[in-house]
Amino acid sequence: MSGAGDLDEVIEAHQQFLEKIMCQCLLDPASQPILTRLRAIYDLIIMFQQKQATMFSTGLGEVERRRRLEEDGDIKAQQVVSLCQIWASL
Repeated sequence: MSGAGDLDEVIEAHQQFLEKIMCQCLLDPASQPILTRLRAIYDLIIMFQQKQATMFSTGLGEVERRRRLEEDGDIKAQQVVSLCQIWASL
């Protein structure tokens, strides 16, 4: 670019720069098959992430549900012990 002598050379250098950018961003016609495959792969990655997030959320919900059941079970066990103690004192 620094060696450009006239406006036509500047325009040509700029055009080559734009073509290089389009090619490296996979936006030129020759790169369309690669871009299509990459988009399909990225779609699969997003679907996997969504499924994994759903599974993780469901697992956390189940852990919480089981924790509450254990707590409720402990309370019921304490109530049975208390009833036994009351009966024993009669």
